[in-house]
Amino acid sequence: MFNRTAAIILVVMVISACASAAKIRELEEGVWQIDCSGGYHNWSGCHDFAKRICGKENFEIVSRVTNEGGSNVGSNDWSTAGSVVTRTMVVRCL
Repeated sequence: MFNRTAAIILVVMVISACASAAKIRELEEGVWQIDCSGGYHNWSGCHDFAKRICGKENFEIVSRVTNEGGSNVGSNDWSTAGSVVTRTMVVRCL
C-alpha cells in the first residue's frame, strides 16, 4: 500500500513540474521565445530562463507580450494549466 501511494505522489509531482516549466523555443539562431504564462510565473522567471539560455552572455529583450490587466483576466488565477494569464518574451543572446 505504501509503495503504491509513494508512486502516485511521485507521478503527481513529475506532472506538476512539467506543467509549471516555461515553454522555450528557438526562433532563429540566438533568438529565443520564452512562454512564462500562468499565475506561478512572472517576468523575473522569464529573465532567469533567458540567463540560462544565453549562459554568461547578456541578452536583450526583443519583445514582451502579456494580457495581464485585461478585463477578462482573473486576478486570482494562480494555476499554470489553463490559466488566462499569458506572458511571452523574445530575447536575443548577445
